[in-house]
Amino acid sequence: MTRNPPVEEYEMTDNLLSADISGSASVDTPTGPEAESDSDQDSVTSTIFDQLASTSDETDFHNDEVFQTVLQQYKGVTKSPKMCLIISGIGFLVWVVSLIVYANVSVSDITSKWKWQTTVQMSGFNVTLSPYSPQRKNLTMTSMRNGDVLPTFKYVRWLNRDQYPTSKSGAGYFMTRGPKGSYVLQNQKTAETDMFIENIQFAYENNFFYVEDVILNPARPINDPSAYHVLVTDSVRQWRHSSFALYWLYRPATDEYIPIQPANLVQSRSLIKLHFVEFSPDGQKVLFGVNHDLYVYTLETKEITTITNDGSPDIFNGKPDWVYEEEILSSDRSVWWSPDSENIVYSCINNTGVFEYEIDYYVKDANDIGMTYSLESEHKLNGVSQYPIKKNYKYPKPGTTNPVLGLKNFNFKSQKHTILKPRSQWSDFILYDASWIDNDHFLVKISDRTSSIQSKQVLTISTNKFKEIDEVDAAIGFGGWYDKYSTIVPVNGGYLDKIVHKNRTHLAFYETPLARAPRMLTSSSTWDVLDSAPVVYNANEQQVYTLANIKGSMDVHLIGVTLDSKVEFVLGNDKEGKYSFTSDRDGQYILLEYGGPEIPYQKIISTGDLNVHDNMNDYLSEVKMVSFYDDTKKAVDSYNLPTKVFRTIQVNHVPINVLEILPPNFNPKRKYPLLVNAYGGPGSQSVTKNYEVGFEEVVSCQLDAIVLKIDPRGTDGYGWETKTYGLKHIGHWEPKDIITLTSEYIHKNKLAIDKEAVAIWGWSYGGFTTLKTLETDKGKTFKYGMAVAPVTNFLFYNSFYTERYMKSPKDNQNYLTESLISDYSAFKSLNRFLIMHGTADDNVHIQNSLWLLDKFNSNGTENYDVHFFTDNDHGISFHNSDVIVYDKLFHWVQDAFSGKFIDFV
Repeated sequence: MTRNPPVEEYEMTDNLLSADISGSASVDTPTGPEAESDSDQDSVTSTIFDQLASTSDETDFHNDEVFQTVLQQYKGVTKSPKMCLIISGIGFLVWVVSLIVYANVSVSDITSKWKWQTTVQMSGFNVTLSPYSPQRKNLTMTSMRNGDVLPTFKYVRWLNRDQYPTSKSGAGYFMTRGPKGSYVLQNQKTAETDMFIENIQFAYENNFFYVEDVILNPARPINDPSAYHVLVTDSVRQWRHSSFALYWLYRPATDEYIPIQPANLVQSRSLIKLHFVEFSPDGQKVLFGVNHDLYVYTLETKEITTITNDGSPDIFNGKPDWVYEEEILSSDRSVWWSPDSENIVYSCINNTGVFEYEIDYYVKDANDIGMTYSLESEHKLNGVSQYPIKKNYKYPKPGTTNPVLGLKNFNFKSQKHTILKPRSQWSDFILYDASWIDNDHFLVKISDRTSSIQSKQVLTISTNKFKEIDEVDAAIGFGGWYDKYSTIVPVNGGYLDKIVHKNRTHLAFYETPLARAPRMLTSSSTWDVLDSAPVVYNANEQQVYTLANIKGSMDVHLIGVTLDSKVEFVLGNDKEGKYSFTSDRDGQYILLEYGGPEIPYQKIISTGDLNVHDNMNDYLSEVKMVSFYDDTKKAVDSYNLPTKVFRTIQVNHVPINVLEILPPNFNPKRKYPLLVNAYGGPGSQSVTKNYEVGFEEVVSCQLDAIVLKIDPRGTDGYGWETKTYGLKHIGHWEPKDIITLTSEYIHKNKLAIDKEAVAIWGWSYGGFTTLKTLETDKGKTFKYGMAVAPVTNFLFYNSFYTERYMKSPKDNQNYLTESLISDYSAFKSLNRFLIMHGTADDNVHIQNSLWLLDKFNSNGTENYDVHFFTDNDHGISFHNSDVIVYDKLFHWVQDAFSGKFIDFV
């Protein structure tokens, strides 16, 4: 979709003031060819804010003549100090008594409010500051790491009805954790508990193993003495969602532990780690993956069936390769059991033509590297590896060969494979979603390699034929792209899905597997069902539960919808907040988690009880918390926390969400440094009403700084009308919006901000946004920047992600101008900036930072610092690096704000 360059506008949306102004440019707003437009006049918002500031100065009581007269009298010019004190005291008491009588409230209420409720003005709006006391502690990096003011949530894993204990009555059972990591069964209503695994350590072949996770048999009562469950030990992370681990069949009644291994290794004394283990729906079989092949262990016969035997470093059976795991499936497996356990569909991903990327490991031991499957011999002398360990994996980049995915079905009765061939004009299509609707219908969603056109098809197993349900070009349909969220939920012979309707994401009900026209269950043009939200159907209540931003773009609430398209409730909508939930399989019990902005908590809700209450919010307030709220509240009350204000700002009629963080004991007549944080990836959302106590909050408290978190256009919260700005324009709108908002914010609050101490920082895509903003701004607004693990040229990033937004490099010239850092000399205008990266980053390769540093060398740019984290991946946590990376960020920005880097050589 082509857009003409619009006129810049700046508007803050607030309950007190709302304006729609065009052509604004303040003294600190970028001008010339870098700006979208200029104006000879300040914006109306600027005028309003300046008038407010002027009025505030004019009404300052320190300058009032009456105040000065009283002050002189108190100093002894006309009256004695004692008499002044008596008169002042009497006047104060009269005022307090009058206020109490008028307000009809207690003295304690009056004094409490008088003591704590301090209101200031920022950007022309009244802001009530968080409580402050010198006796309270301030946040530090140590208190952040210790989680001193973070909530402690209860571990809850729901049991389905087939897993309920046979000797117990009632419903609502879940697994939780007990003392010393034990696993405990608990009933939601009675709170009665039974120990399931008391000791997480067990012995096998003279070795000790420690339980890290439990996979319950889905079809057997948890207390069935003959039932087998699965335990997980010794996991080593591979990629974001995958790992290698040992898996064990466990029978509680006999305390029996059997390692799950391929048939050729069952008698071996050495154990091989597996990709994953998964029960069949009927609980009679266990599917597992190892070395890119699939096997099934039948519990009754103890036989192992080999499903595939052609797995190799290039052939992935039932397991995603790197790019499918990271960008599409968000899972460590790509297998789908039929409901009756008779068939299993699995993917076959061929990476033969995909280019490799090599990672060197300098200090990690070979058995601690989860990248590949074979252990290399290490050349060590005196405990030191003399040569790096080299690991290769397939990583497609824009314009290069993508993996080729196929689908196969294995039938257990016939013991035969069937190749499944979706109807496709694309040889390298992307599989976005797959799900069984019933025992004879299997649904898939596939797209072209640029995620522009999506085809939904249903396979009828009995005929082995696919039928296309629909095909939609995202650019034509809603000006966007297709993304990676799995949503198919079988219901009453049909299924629920999320589709785009009125430029918003909504719930749709397809009444049969082959139905083409759905019934829209939600259809508003002003709010979305969250793309990533779970969808649960409760047959008893005939309701669908999911999450929506129905109250506001930064809020998320649980909603209940009928199959007749009626929104029956929005839970907790009497207050702002961000909620999430998990539920049992039938949707009869919900673990509701309130995530902020106040102190988070958990509550377990019976949906049956919920629906008999006239006022569901009253019912919600009465439900007892299961999290440790009181402990968190006590800790929070002992700290001075920053003030947070959520705002929506209009730029070119496009709403942009901003979080403003003010330090404790904030005084708007003092000068404060300003730190801006942004991520900015297309379709992402960073500014939500979460309770967060992280790096930005510590900076605000410890460095007495103002912090802004900005979601520029192209991000989520307002549907496709705003997300579509990211299409084909990575790197264009993010810096423009951030610079505009920040410069305007500085201008409106010029008495409170030190404009020579303004910095921006970000991680990953946020690192790219940081560097792109610094490049575009050229030191006019931002004097400092910190980029962690940044993309510096999207030709270096993976093809699935990049081409989803930028399309093919041969079709989009913006790869050359927008989606990379290219003006290397622009960074010379900054006081200083910092770049940090992990050397073993499998996601954003260190190639990005090294390429940029070479460009800086060639262009004589020297005003930066660099820190590399040895053998660290994208999360930077190996060998204490999770501590060092934030310490480095903190101390670096502290030095920047103190002026250390001015004229620094």
